[in-house]
Amino acid sequence: MDAMLIGGIFIAAIATSVLGTGGGIIALLVLLSFFGGEQGLILSAIIRVFSFGFTALLGFKTIDFRYCNKVLIGIAVGSTGALLIYRPIDTEILQAVLASYLLFGLWFDNKIFNLLVFKNRVVMGAFASALNVFTGIGGIFMSATMLRETWPKETYVSSKAHINFFIAVGSLAVYFFSPTVQILELDWVTMTVLIGVTFCGSFVGKYVLAAIPDNVVNNVFKLACTVLVLRILYGTVAHLVVI
Repeated sequence: MDAMLIGGIFIAAIATSVLGTGGGIIALLVLLSFFGGEQGLILSAIIRVFSFGFTALLGFKTIDFRYCNKVLIGIAVGSTGALLIYRPIDTEILQAVLASYLLFGLWFDNKIFNLLVFKNRVVMGAFASALNVFTGIGGIFMSATMLRETWPKETYVSSKAHINFFIAVGSLAVYFFSPTVQILELDWVTMTVLIGVTFCGSFVGKYVLAAIPDNVVNNVFKLACTVLVLRILYGTVAHLVVI
């Protein structure tokens, strides 16, 4: 098994435990580079379920369930809707456009950005879950809306992980029930090893989070998103140039 694959998933798990999100996109980029489009997207959803799940469990007592419950209703609606229309499509350009939009909104709070960052938690949950099915980056849009909250860092991270866990579960359910997806053809030995690596990264990330001051977490999230968006844009441009 490639050391770069294991290392990438380990770093992704740490990022998830420190930020509550972001690690999912790292995992997506790593897995897409090794396994290609549709299979990479499915593997990413499986890894996210465990990564967000481990992080949420490690911080279970700090989750703001009152905030999360309405979002979970939206996630159920969005995932169900996505299941009815899902077809595997090339979303590379869409990912780049949405990632650029997210980057602009994170650093410049404006009315245009707020068109896709809904204040209604049910609507935002539905939008993020449906977007995640097709592009794999819906969770980070949901996390961007949570920057408005004034939580301690532990609540911020665990609540984001709790919500993103269900977004990942919703995406995986769509892939599982879609007649166009062959989940049973995945390499389950590799998957088992990566899940173990994810647990180790989540555990390490818990201690990294403890060492970071509360007022730094949001800025670290923004910087991490910036790096990830630039990586997505670079990959899209490089692909288009090759074509």
